Amino acid sequence: MAPQPRLVLVAYRVMKKLLARLRDATLSDSETARFDVASPTTINAAEDFFGFALPKLLKRLYLEVANGGFGPGPLIGLPGGYSSSLGDLLQIWSVMQNWEDEDYEEQWLPIIEWGCAQYSLIDCDDLSMVTYYEGEFHPEDYSFETLLSRWLDGELPELHTGEFYRSKP
Repeated sequence: MAPQPRLVLVAYRVMKKLLARLRDATLSDSETARFDVASPTTINAAEDFFGFALPKLLKRLYLEVANGGFGPGPLIGLPGGYSSSLGDLLQIWSVMQNWEDEDYEEQWLPIIEWGCAQYSLIDCDDLSMVTYYEGEFHPEDYSFETLLSRWLDGELPELHTGEFYRSKP
């Protein structure tokens, strides 16, 4: 069954508002690394590399806000953008593909490195979040959109608990 037109319009407006808030926060945050947006060519190359499409919100963040370097963590970028200690998103995903962990799913993208080998991953199938914490994968009780919204409201996740805490006064 196709989504109702009204629901599609509401979802579009919510995403548009979130993207605007993220752009504003990125420009006003002195700790944010400044990266240009990714090009459509970079997005297409990444999707070809992964063998699946990036989630719509993640794609729009790369195309409209910046190629990583902002948000909680901050967000790991595509080639030419913000890199984690293991490289850009394609490089770190490749590293994780070689992990011998039966719990790891190919469609999980490590989008945030928190330090000390702790990562937040987005499940590109259902947009849920997974945390790699203390050598194990933990499903979270929030979505990528919720993570970004809570960060904008001054909160960060307690890794692997599903809880958030106030990070800014």
